[in-house]
Amino acid sequence: MVCAYSGCWEGQGEVQSTDAFLIISLEDTPWSFPPDRISGAEDIVIAFDRDDKVAVVKAGEFAHPFLCKASEE
Repeated sequence: MVCAYSGCWEGQGEVQSTDAFLIISLEDTPWSFPPDRISGAEDIVIAFDRDDKVAVVKAGEFAHPFLCKASEE
């Protein structure tokens, strides 16, 4: 599931992994929440650099970089 400001897309993506990168992509990903949005399928890619812990998420016109860290759960 990938969420932006107005809702979420949900699906099973293709995973590509190397020592340096983790990339998840899915084309024509269906909109899942809120359910009343008429259309919203988007191409999605998530690219994560394992070394510097930076990820970039792009879903349609939404694109955002993230600085990641381990959870303290």
